[in-house]
Amino acid sequence: MIVLGSCSQSDSTTAKPSQAVQAPEGWRTIIREKFTMHYPTDWRLDTSGTLGTKLLLFAPNDDVSANFSENINVMTEKLPSKSITLEQYVDASTAQVEKYISDAKITINESAEVNGRSFHELEYSGKQGENDLAFHQYFTVEKGVAYVVTLTVQKESVEQYKEMGVKIMRTFQLN
Repeated sequence: MIVLGSCSQSDSTTAKPSQAVQAPEGWRTIIREKFTMHYPTDWRLDTSGTLGTKLLLFAPNDDVSANFSENINVMTEKLPSKSITLEQYVDASTAQVEKYISDAKITINESAEVNGRSFHELEYSGKQGENDLAFHQYFTVEKGVAYVVTLTVQKESVEQYKEMGVKIMRTFQLN
């Protein structure tokens, strides 16, 4: 898992109310103070706060000997100023990717809309320690807080996890 910090804030053009998302049939729902998310029952939820996360969802994994578990995490960052924009936060986050991920290759870096709210979508791959990883992120900023939802998978497992991972991530909504 990668933890990226940077700077950002919301303005009236990015702070749209979220549209309520219904959980797909058979999925679980986690409601936190500031956000709600849905996930399949075979993904394991961890709300212990490991590595500063607000939640971790671990993908089902048959390989118990694996030293890495594909996951989705949600992180928040209280920003130093409410004048920091989503664009500024994305610029800082992109610079961190290039600084801290060896052989970083950014494949998606664009504005996105998730549940009626402005987000930024960032997809990249590279090495973190001995792991060759792929990341897919959605960022948004609201009232001086950045919200970052990240799917992290081993690069060779992208096809196995990306479709479901993105489907789960797109259920994220601010309360």
